[in-house]
Amino acid sequence: MALRNARLYLQEQEHIARLKRFEQLQSTFFSAIGHELKTPLTILKTLVPSLSQWTDLTASTRAEIVETFSQNLKRLETMIADWLESARLEAGAVTLYRQPIDLVRLSQHMLDELSPLMARKHQKATLLADTDLPTIQGDYRRLEQVLSNLVGNAVKFAPLNSTIGVQLQRAGNSVQVCVEDAGPGVPLSEHKRIFEKFYTSVENQALAGAGLGLFVCRELVQLHGGRIWVQDRPGGGSRFCFTLPCRGEENSNVEGD
Repeated sequence: MALRNARLYLQEQEHIARLKRFEQLQSTFFSAIGHELKTPLTILKTLVPSLSQWTDLTASTRAEIVETFSQNLKRLETMIADWLESARLEAGAVTLYRQPIDLVRLSQHMLDELSPLMARKHQKATLLADTDLPTIQGDYRRLEQVLSNLVGNAVKFAPLNSTIGVQLQRAGNSVQVCVEDAGPGVPLSEHKRIFEKFYTSVENQALAGAGLGLFVCRELVQLHGGRIWVQDRPGGGSRFCFTLPCRGEENSNVEGD
């Protein structure tokens, strides 16, 4: 009877601990959502009155306003896409539409897309790839989403006048993609938890989002039959890497329904 009561007590304590953890995650999530939505919406709201004076503005000012609108709308679009994608992934409702993909071209396209954000922080990007890099069989849009999240995070956390590096290399029967920056890095104790849903690094919460981007990256990479991890960058900063099976090596059973 005493052993049974002891087991019941331990189960109850574990249940209470899980509830507290859920409440903490829920609080962090909604706080992050409020912060993430408030920033671009405030910027857009501030710019709206200037539209009534559009004809009186200089061409450079008009171009700057258009660019600011575009970037903040893109930011909102990305956040909403991450929320919807995370729900689909957890429901097992994601299907990969595979095609041969040149990762060098995909990576360069993504760097070009994010170049305006880098320009604002006077950052530059480098792309290094093995000359004999094979094509992979994957979902172009989903892999573009993974790279966009990783490079976007690098731009966000890296300091002014720094370099964002993307490296592509053959690793056995896979292609390894790494995105590195000279930012504050991720504490060793958080290397595994950083990919959990809603989790944000304690040291970087001021810049962190809702904790969905890396979760989505992990799930999409795993759907492709690869894996993703983070490691320290020599000289400081972070280095996020993921692998994708070479064409013909992927597991045909990793696609969702």
